[in-house]
Amino acid sequence: MPSFKILLAIPLCALAGLPGCAPPMRDASAPALAQDRAAFGAALLERALAGFFDGPGAAADPPTVCVELSPGGLPAEQEKALMARFPRLAPRDRCAQAPGLMDRITGERAVLLQAYGFACSDPDHCTGWTNASGQPATRWTMRWQEGGWTFASDRRLIAR
Repeated sequence: MPSFKILLAIPLCALAGLPGCAPPMRDASAPALAQDRAAFGAALLERALAGFFDGPGAAADPPTVCVELSPGGLPAEQEKALMARFPRLAPRDRCAQAPGLMDRITGERAVLLQAYGFACSDPDHCTGWTNASGQPATRWTMRWQEGGWTFASDRRLIAR
């Protein structure tokens, strides 16, 4: 029989902000947006977020992260789906320009992950770009095959 103290310690631990108590980086049980043929922009954001939270060099305690899809913006239902899949993701309006990007609630540094520059040669082949604050842009080649989008990346530095 579980101890009441242990059950109580878990929420208190999370409220206190102790290491190891933060929400998980990714919820693999949430449906993947890469399985939605019409949502290639959201699928690309999903792929980039997976790399940001789980990839090589991922921070154990990352700053607030928001996403942005251009042109047109990310539909609310897709943003909610991404936040269900990545519990550490915040709504777009939580990241604000102050002199630099910051979290409107905590006042701490934030990161904006953007997806943009989409071009599709046909319904099965698209390209797009992602960029996270302070990191090189990445060009992605996307291909629809076997019921989902697949991705190949090409990280580049873009001259200003």
